[in-house]
Amino acid sequence: MKIIKNTPIILFFIFCYGYKAYSQQFPQLPQLSIGSNFSGSISELEEKLKGSNFLLPPEIQNIIRNMDKDLKSIVKVTIELNGTNYGLTDFSVDADKFVKLRTYEDLLNLYMEGKNYNQTVKDNIISFIKDNSQLNGLYRDTVGSFNPLQFFQIVNNPTNILNYTTNASAILFVGTSLLYMELVNGNYQITDKVINKLKSKFANISTMGDNYGLIIPLHFPLGTLGINIYSDFSGDINKLRKSAQKVREGDYDVILDAIDFTPLPYIQLVGQINTWNIPFSLGFRLGGLFGFEELYKMFISDIDIQALGFHLGMEFKYLIYRNNHFFTDLRLDANYDMGSLEMGFNNTFYLPISAGGVDTGLVLNGDFRTKTRWNTLSLTPKITLGYKPKEKVPYIWYFGLYFHFGADLSYGNISYKGDITIPYIYANIYRSDKIVRDLNSPTASVKGDYFYYDFKIGATMDIFFQSISFEYYIRSKRFSVNFIPFVFRF
Repeated sequence: MKIIKNTPIILFFIFCYGYKAYSQQFPQLPQLSIGSNFSGSISELEEKLKGSNFLLPPEIQNIIRNMDKDLKSIVKVTIELNGTNYGLTDFSVDADKFVKLRTYEDLLNLYMEGKNYNQTVKDNIISFIKDNSQLNGLYRDTVGSFNPLQFFQIVNNPTNILNYTTNASAILFVGTSLLYMELVNGNYQITDKVINKLKSKFANISTMGDNYGLIIPLHFPLGTLGINIYSDFSGDINKLRKSAQKVREGDYDVILDAIDFTPLPYIQLVGQINTWNIPFSLGFRLGGLFGFEELYKMFISDIDIQALGFHLGMEFKYLIYRNNHFFTDLRLDANYDMGSLEMGFNNTFYLPISAGGVDTGLVLNGDFRTKTRWNTLSLTPKITLGYKPKEKVPYIWYFGLYFHFGADLSYGNISYKGDITIPYIYANIYRSDKIVRDLNSPTASVKGDYFYYDFKIGATMDIFFQSISFEYYIRSKRFSVNFIPFVFRF
């Protein structure tokens, strides 16, 4: 996974922070007779060597030179001396003291500063997981788990901790912490783009569903009443299907793509009143968005989607020209649209990691949920022209084919919330029973107003008591379909 493979494992800054950051050069340690062996802390060893000329093993010299003073008391070594032979025979770190001196919060801050996280994200991550007992326990276990060889390798190159161990605690600690921070940061990055990314969708949807009925300045019909079904749609449904995979790869913008490409199906009652012989009519629309979860599951099974909303609209029509076959009219539509769209997915992912020369990884069960709300007011002037015989057509009674061009002016507001939870995560290591459970994250949210304009072209066909219409929005490149299964004329 990109998060794990391409990110230097700065998280084990435990050693960067403790050893490298406070580097200082000590003079060559002189000779001293200290008996057949020495056992004690680094600070005790350093004190005993003062004024002597005994030459320590190189690895011990490196530790003394590069270690911060407050850590020297908690790293203990045993050096065995036998004539001219010497060697390090024991090594231990007081993990309890170590994690108090270099807290989990210190490590998180070091990583986030290195990755230039903004202060809001840093504060929220710290407040949510700095005191997490599971991760703090893994931190302690990781510190206490290294043997001398691993320890010295990591001292020399602390950013490559996973190259020297397949320890389950280290893999789970490092991997979970990195993954958590990257997920939260990615979730917050989405909020900076919500308004600009989604305003066209909700502006467009507020102006759909208004292509029905013609002015016929005769005594009959006086009006029409019918049911209208309409929806926006995208030509690339694959982006919606691939959203879960893209998140696993670290591409969080696809969440907004998924919202943008989700069709929103409306059903509304439509009506129109003609004004006798005056070439003017008044129309109304009243309906709602009924995108129930079961409806979406018929087409997309791996994402949970539910959309509900309300729509109210009015339309004024004025006839410019009419003969026995052709007509032209002007229309002005006013609309109010509001709704909410909830989306989420839960899945178990495998995130590969190369550790200690062994291909291993993390098994993660992740849950991502978003909730988007909108309110939109819109105004659409448009001109319509086409073919519509005055007389009834044999067998099909009514027939019309007409086209329109219009401009949409929309003002609205959008609010967005995104939540990530990790029900469980564990290292894919044989016989490892360590599991991190129920990690929650801060909610990323944003709210803002917008103004949006667009141009659209459309075509409508009336036949018998049915009508179907298609529209294309030029700026947003979105389509809509409008279908009236039955119209009652009176």
